Amino acid sequence: MVDSKILCSIEYTGEGFSGFQLQPNRLTIQGLIENSLQVFFRSKERIPINVCSRTDAGVRAKCNLIVFKPKLLDDALELDNMCRSLSFLCKNKVSFLSATLVPSDFKFKDSIRGKLYRYYIFRRSTPPTFQKCLVYHYPHHVDEDRLNSEANKLCGTHDFRAFRSRYCSSLSTVKTIYLARFVSAGNLLIFEIAGSGFLHKMVRMIVGTLIEVSKRNMSIEEILTSNYRLPFVKCLPATGLCLEGIELKDGTRFGDWDGVPRRDTLIW
Repeated sequence: MVDSKILCSIEYTGEGFSGFQLQPNRLTIQGLIENSLQVFFRSKERIPINVCSRTDAGVRAKCNLIVFKPKLLDDALELDNMCRSLSFLCKNKVSFLSATLVPSDFKFKDSIRGKLYRYYIFRRSTPPTFQKCLVYHYPHHVDEDRLNSEANKLCGTHDFRAFRSRYCSSLSTVKTIYLARFVSAGNLLIFEIAGSGFLHKMVRMIVGTLIEVSKRNMSIEEILTSNYRLPFVKCLPATGLCLEGIELKDGTRFGDWDGVPRRDTLIW
């Protein structure tokens, strides 16, 4: 028997779920995963998981991390086969991308260096059909240079209390942002943001507010220093948001970090 935990990277669209975290009488991603683990390991008891990021309803993840510890972990367990089986048991609503053994004392709060989110804005005059559950439709003109100029001011360590929901339970509102920028790709305008951590609805509020600021004679710095939520701090819909990457403190990266430099190489 092995005294270890199993760390898995997973992906999901979030469609049809009431968010990630367990909720009474609601379909959640955590509930589906824990039910599947119980079946796979033939456990009489539920196998609880810990997750790196508890995504909201409608938010998708190309990469999120979970960790769990079965009561009996066999040396002969083939992790690749486990990933395939768990993906099947999750009815292809959650896909297990990889799995690895980690020490039994592994905790996300001590192991995570950064997370990468992307918010996808669809800029066609007519609304999307194929991508409607994956993007936020914004048919109006935006000043990309102004957006990037304001987004860059988010980099560094700041108090982001102006960009959190009233239900946020985080003990600290101070976060470090490594990268914040807009990238164009055809009809898409993609906001990339990487940081040490994020408050509840923080990314969606930042994107919405950057768009509002770009239309006004003001700066995002005024909102950061206000320390309270101003009326035009706008929270965009969940459909455009995707958790795309997670980086551990040892430098290991999970997910899609394509084109995103490592923190050590960034100059703010």
